[in-house]
Amino acid sequence: MKPTAPTLKQRVAWLVGCIAAGLVIGLAARAFGGSGAWFLAVPVCVALGWLALADPTQCTPPAQRPPPAPTDRTGV
Repeated sequence: MKPTAPTLKQRVAWLVGCIAAGLVIGLAARAFGGSGAWFLAVPVCVALGWLALADPTQCTPPAQRPPPAPTDRTGV
């Protein structure tokens, strides 16, 4: 059974969730340690979410069929 592709709404929700997770990590670490470098957790969370949820087959173009051979319509 092939899983269905997520809808745009689901993809946006996952993106927002990954960004929010990175911000929570960055804010918590900044509050405890004072370093703003922890906000690098935002792109890391987005990248991890992409690796976990991405479907590489969605990036490939559909297979193209060769054009049909021309037919002789001269009536001879």
